[in-house]
Amino acid sequence: MTLNVKDLEVALGGAAIVKRASLSCAPGQFAMLIGPNGAGKSTLLKALSGLLPSRGHVSLKEATLGKAERQEVIAYMPQDIGPTSSLTVLEVILLGRLRSLGLSVPGDLAEAAQAALARFGLAALQGRTLDAISGGQRQLLFLAQALFRQPDVLLLDEPTAALDLRHQLVVLEAVRKHCTDHGTIAIAAMHDLTLAAQFADQMICLSQGRIEAKGPPENVLTVDRLQRVYGVEAEISLSAQGRPNVMPLRAS
Repeated sequence: MTLNVKDLEVALGGAAIVKRASLSCAPGQFAMLIGPNGAGKSTLLKALSGLLPSRGHVSLKEATLGKAERQEVIAYMPQDIGPTSSLTVLEVILLGRLRSLGLSVPGDLAEAAQAALARFGLAALQGRTLDAISGGQRQLLFLAQALFRQPDVLLLDEPTAALDLRHQLVVLEAVRKHCTDHGTIAIAAMHDLTLAAQFADQMICLSQGRIEAKGPPENVLTVDRLQRVYGVEAEISLSAQGRPNVMPLRAS
């Protein structure tokens, strides 16, 4: 079920935003998409999900995915999730399995939805409406919905942005476990390089719409690359697990 992307290009308003992006992710792999603001990370994720028109080739299980096929097998969680409806928390997560719903909710599906909420500490909120919970809680809820959908590919745009330290780890550990248990491919756009490196099977560094580097975190996160791509001087050390820790020192 390898995801293969070759020469993906996205143009918005006549300007090239993503330029000939090629990447490959194996089943169960958790990849981190990194790069400075404006590098094209969100645009790339939206194009992969079928939400933006693009050129190039996207395939899964050696089958080419058009726009409709991508929306069937790929779940996308955007960065900005506002209170756009008065649905309850339970109703929102059940929408992840919309095709399994009829005039009533099967008992096993309701139990599974409640278990998914409990995983993120949201069970007590299941009767609240979306506009009555915090931004961080909404972020957890929509991740729970995306996992509940059981997609082949999960695309996450800054999934930890509105979360405290503990819930950042809860989210990334949950995605890591879901990938391992179900063979799901996950790609997350992240700004915290040290946190991303802790969970990444591979890193994909985007700069000015082009893939600058891809591979294991220790190969992608180098002092020279951080200076060239991010414009910062940094120190990099290795954790006890051999993962890079990035310490930014100054803007260069």
